[in-house]
Amino acid sequence: MDQPVQTSPQEERRYAELQLMALDYARAGDAPALDAMLAAGLPANLCDEKGNTLLMLAAMFGNEGVYKLLASRGGAPAKNRVFGIPSCLVLGISSRIRKLLRRIPARRSPGKPL
Repeated sequence: MDQPVQTSPQEERRYAELQLMALDYARAGDAPALDAMLAAGLPANLCDEKGNTLLMLAAMFGNEGVYKLLASRGGAPAKNRVFGIPSCLVLGISSRIRKLLRRIPARRSPGKPL
């Protein structure tokens, strides 16, 4: 049986920094940088402190290229919902991205709200 991998405090801090960078890349529309991070193993469903996934941030900031990249990598539409509706639909995203968002089926984990 494999032993759990031990990480140092420095590695934990660096991973936290990389997560913040990925969230910024989703907001800024930096698809190449985010693609490299996903290829290196970053989860496509990484969330910010409010529960917005990378895909949701890309949608809210109108970054269609990042949105399509994340959707192709299994990015989830939302964990953060307002009255059962993904929050980015409530926040006035562009109609083009709203149409893309509606094409992705909701993914639910047993016992966990979307």
